[in-house]
Amino acid sequence: MRHPRAEGVALFAPSFFTGSLIARFGVRRILGAGGFILLISAATAISGQTLAHFLVALVALGVGWNFLFIGGSTMLTLSGCAAAPMPGWRAPDRAQTGCSARQPCGSTSTGSPAAFHSGMPSSSRRTLNPRLRNAATASNESTQ
Repeated sequence: MRHPRAEGVALFAPSFFTGSLIARFGVRRILGAGGFILLISAATAISGQTLAHFLVALVALGVGWNFLFIGGSTMLTLSGCAAAPMPGWRAPDRAQTGCSARQPCGSTSTGSPAAFHSGMPSSSRRTLNPRLRNAATASNESTQ
């Protein structure tokens, strides 16, 4: 169980110094570094299947996510909302609510196209996104 802890530490431990890094280097540079670290994570994960690849990819994923999350939150707080100015503490709350409201759509549509082309039983298809279900059902019926 050491591996999930490595990612958890990498996700949250940088929070203690990410703010100082943002103050010193600027939010845009930290966002760029976070994106670059995520690319390193993806490249490491793709390059091999050893335990070392897995751990390096998880740690890089955690640090990159932290830089992007803290940097994005800082940017959102400092800028406010251009369309409807509001106190700095409300902007991140509204953004988080918007993201949380869209998560069910992403969750229900994940894997839907693959499920229809892999011969998934029709009883299991009822739980998937209706638009994808209708499109995939039509394409399956035309091929049979």
